[in-house]
Amino acid sequence: VYDIKDGNQVIEKMQERLVGRYPLHDIINPKTKELIVDTNTMITEEMADEIVDAGITKVEVRSVFGCRTEHGVCAKCYGMGLASRKEVDIGDTVGIIAAQSIGEPGTQLTMRTIHSGGVAGVADITQGLPRVEELFEARKPKGVAIITEIAGKVSIRDEKKRKEVTVTSNDDSRTYLIPFGSKLKVREGDVLEAGDQITEGSKNPAEVLAISGPQGVFEYIIAEVQKVYRNQGVDINDKHIELIARQMLKKVRVEDNGDTDMFAGSLVDMYEFEDKNKEAEAQGLRPATGKRVLLG
Repeated sequence: VYDIKDGNQVIEKMQERLVGRYPLHDIINPKTKELIVDTNTMITEEMADEIVDAGITKVEVRSVFGCRTEHGVCAKCYGMGLASRKEVDIGDTVGIIAAQSIGEPGTQLTMRTIHSGGVAGVADITQGLPRVEELFEARKPKGVAIITEIAGKVSIRDEKKRKEVTVTSNDDSRTYLIPFGSKLKVREGDVLEAGDQITEGSKNPAEVLAISGPQGVFEYIIAEVQKVYRNQGVDINDKHIELIARQMLKKVRVEDNGDTDMFAGSLVDMYEFEDKNKEAEAQGLRPATGKRVLLG
């Protein structure tokens, strides 16, 4: 968990995101070496302030995404029930609460797409409700950004009518042709991480999944949905978005079925996939291989 930013503007502070969560590891003050909160204690507002005052900028917390409960989620990974302000009770319908918490304020969002009036190369920016819909349906966004597949240093070359951006790491390099009119987000000599944007626009969630993995796309969906709601003055707790993002990433596409009874090319629940592989390995058989998929 960290601050969610839109450019230089902080959309949601880390303190807000920490309250009502359980940490994954004990949190120690780096200056005094004192324990701030242990793994069995829910983080309160005072503790969250103490964590930030200690200069900590990133905290690993238990989240529904990493929850190993097959049917539903466990109380510790969900954290505080937002109605009672106490640990959530077993049997609470958190999924329905999540859907309603996102859907109801969604009626207050605008339907706007900022049109560029046909100006060459300026993408129409989807905002408001259509942007949330685009994210939850895992569609390729309008005005999709080019993102780098590897970490490395940027060099830019001007061709006749378009630019060429090359990202070079120690042992690899990738070149991206920038379409005419696309606005660059990087400069010569910038150092990028894998998955960083090269041009302005919205990332394609499928590409984020391929480059940054399930955790990367999970964090991307949360941050993007929060940007839409918070820019329009609507506060939503991360947990609701996390529950929906978890469901979007629940399936695995089987690539090679090995010696299991799954079919290559079929979509299987992630936990079923893991269980069948464990069974196969226990019997000395070949496990299946597969990739997580993002479903809308």
